Amino acid sequence: MSMKEQFEKVLDRLLEVEGAMGGVITSEDGIIISSKTKVDMDAELLGALASGSLTSVQKLLDEAKLGKLESFVLEGEKGKVLLSNLPSVGIIVFLIGSENMNLGLAKLTLERASEDLEREV
Repeated sequence: MSMKEQFEKVLDRLLEVEGAMGGVITSEDGIIISSKTKVDMDAELLGALASGSLTSVQKLLDEAKLGKLESFVLEGEKGKVLLSNLPSVGIIVFLIGSENMNLGLAKLTLERASEDLEREV
């Protein structure tokens, strides 16, 4: 399976989660590798913002002496963003969902998809 096909498979898996609106895979510097969305959103801008937020959150973890960032969840009044950092392969995977997306199922799906990418990339 090609890299492109692997990324698309991961995004398809993420978008199977009820309430999922989009999935994006970027390089650590925010350049889009692959994205799929169910609604109109600017994946390039989201990728850049995700990369920047990763830096800020890592600084927070460093200051608190909590180690390397693995993942984080943002919850807004209208939805959620789950982000998984994969430094071993130099990518960030994130999932954007509505407020009714099941957070536990979304997190589990993102973790498993991230593990698959680490093994296969």
